[in-house]
Amino acid sequence: MCIMAGTHLPVRMSLASCVFVLLCERRCASQFSKTVASVSRTAGGVATNWAWSVVSRLRVARDSACRRNVCFIGRTGLVMHCDVADDAENGHPSCANGYLLNDVLRGKFGQEHAFVTTDCGAVSNMLGPPANAASPEQACAWTINNGTDLEMGSTVWTEHMHAAYMGGLVNESTITRSSRRAFRQLMLAGRFDPPSVVGWSALGVDAINSSHSQQVAYEAALQGMVLLKNEGQLLPLKAGSNLAVVGPMAVNQDLMSDYAGGTGESGCWPHSDESCIVTIGGAIAQLNDASRQDGTPVLRGVDVNSQDGSGIAEAIAAAQEADVVVLVLGNDRTQEHEGIDRPDITLPGLQEQFALEILGLKKPTVLIMANGGPLAIDSLLPGCGAVVEAFNPAQSTPALAQLLFGRENRWGKLPYTIYPRAYATEQPMANFDMTVVPGRTYKYYRGTPLFAFGHGLSYATFIVMCGPPAGHPSNGGSASVTCTVNNQDDIAGDEVLLAYHTVGDAIKARVNHPVPIRALRAFERVRVPARGSVKVEFTFTQTDFLLVNNEGEKALYPGDHAIVVDNGAGSEATIDFHL
Repeated sequence: MCIMAGTHLPVRMSLASCVFVLLCERRCASQFSKTVASVSRTAGGVATNWAWSVVSRLRVARDSACRRNVCFIGRTGLVMHCDVADDAENGHPSCANGYLLNDVLRGKFGQEHAFVTTDCGAVSNMLGPPANAASPEQACAWTINNGTDLEMGSTVWTEHMHAAYMGGLVNESTITRSSRRAFRQLMLAGRFDPPSVVGWSALGVDAINSSHSQQVAYEAALQGMVLLKNEGQLLPLKAGSNLAVVGPMAVNQDLMSDYAGGTGESGCWPHSDESCIVTIGGAIAQLNDASRQDGTPVLRGVDVNSQDGSGIAEAIAAAQEADVVVLVLGNDRTQEHEGIDRPDITLPGLQEQFALEILGLKKPTVLIMANGGPLAIDSLLPGCGAVVEAFNPAQSTPALAQLLFGRENRWGKLPYTIYPRAYATEQPMANFDMTVVPGRTYKYYRGTPLFAFGHGLSYATFIVMCGPPAGHPSNGGSASVTCTVNNQDDIAGDEVLLAYHTVGDAIKARVNHPVPIRALRAFERVRVPARGSVKVEFTFTQTDFLLVNNEGEKALYPGDHAIVVDNGAGSEATIDFHL
C-alpha cells in the first residue's frame, strides 16, 4: 500500500498528492491493485478549532474540488478513497457535508463507489462546538447519512451506530451501502484471494529501502528542490572551497515532515527515529571536504526558535574567515505540524537577526531554506547572491549537496507562491475566498510575490519557442502545440514547462464572476543536452478552456483565449485561440 507523506499544509493538499496517487497506481498496475490511495481534504483548508469557513460553490468547484477531480477523471474502476477533514464549510462539517461528498464527489465527478473516510477524530469532534450534535447516535447518523463510509481515530460509530439504527436515525440500506464501498476496496486489492495470485503478497523485507527505492527517492529530491536566485553564478559551488556553513537548519536532523521520525510515527528504518538523516551542513561538508585538507566549519549560530544568541559570535567568526558562506535557515516540526500553526510567515526566533549579521559581512552568501510552509524572507534577499528552497529534504540532503556543487542540474519549480511578510496582515488567514484583494495563490494574487508559483532557475539558460497549434479544441476536437526548448549553455540540465490558460479582456468584462489571472493546465519535464534542443508537445481539448461560474459549473465563453507556456525563468510563449 502506497502512503502519501507530507505535512498538513496547503501544499500537501495540492495537485502533487494527486500526481502521487496516479503514479503509484500506474507503477503498481496488475490484476490486483497494490494501492488503496487516499486523496486528502475535499475542500476548504484545515480550519483551526473547527471554525466554520464560508466557501462558495464557485470556490469549491474552482479551487478545491477541481484539484481532486484531476485524480478521479475517468477512473471509476480504480481503488480510490477520499479522506475528509475535521473542518467545516458553510455550516456543515466536512464529514457530514452531503453536497461535497454526494453531489460533487459521487455526482459531478461520477464516483459512485468512492469510499469516504473521516480524518481521525472527526466524528467525536462533532459532539462539541460548533457542531454540537445532540448525541453520539446523532453524530453517527449525521455523518453516514451524508456520505461518510468509515470513522477513523475515534469509536463513536462502533459504540453507537447500532443504537442509531435501532432508533431509526440510520436505515439498513445506508449501512449496507457504506459496507459495500469498504469491501469493494479490499476486494479490488485482492485481500480475499489466494496469496499465490496476488502480486503484492510476495513483497518481503528486501523490498524495504531497496536500491530501486533509493534511486526513486534520489530522483525525486533532485527534481523537487528549487533554485530561486543565482546572481553572478555564485552557484554551483566548487568542491574544496573555503566555505562556512552556518544556521540552525545546518545542524538540525529534524528535516522530515509530519508523521515521520521523532514524533512516534515511522522514521528511519528500523527504529523509527532520525538516525539516518545527514544534516544539511554535514552533506555539504562531506562533499566539499573530499577536495579539501581543512574541514568545513558547520555551526548552529542560533536555534530555530529561541532567544539564545550564545552561538552567534562563533558562527560570525567562521563566516569572516570563509570565502563563501552557506546560510541555512527555516523551521522544523516544533514550529508547524498538525495541530500547531505558525503565528506569522516570518523566520522564528533570532534567525533573521542572525542572518542580517552574517549578510553584513558582505561575503558571497548562499541562502538555503529548509521548511514546510513558505517563509517570507524580504529583508534577506538583497544580500544573498543565491537562494535555494530545499523544503523538508529528509534523508535526501546528499542530493541537495549534489545540486549545490553542480554535479546534478535537475532543479524543480516552486509549487506555491512565496508572499512578502506584509501579506499575512492584508487579509484574514481563515478567509478561504482566494479572490478577495490582494488575492491568494498564483491565480488571484495581484501583489508582487517574493517568488511566484512555478518560478525556478537552472545552471543552464533555456529559451522556449512554440509553433502555431495543429487542430482546434472546439466541437470535441483537440489542438496540439509543439514547443522547442533550447539550451544556451555548455551544461546539460532538466527544464520544466508549465502551460497556463488565460482569457482575453473582453471575456473578463463580460462574465459576472472572478476569472483567474492564469490557470495551470499541463506541465512537462525534459532533459536538454548542452547547447542542444528538445521538442515538447502539449495537447489541449475544450475542457482546458473552461471557466467556473458562480454556480460551480464549468462553462466555455466564446472569445479570445490563450495558452501561455512558461519555464518559470523568464522565457515564455503565447499561443492564441479564438473559441
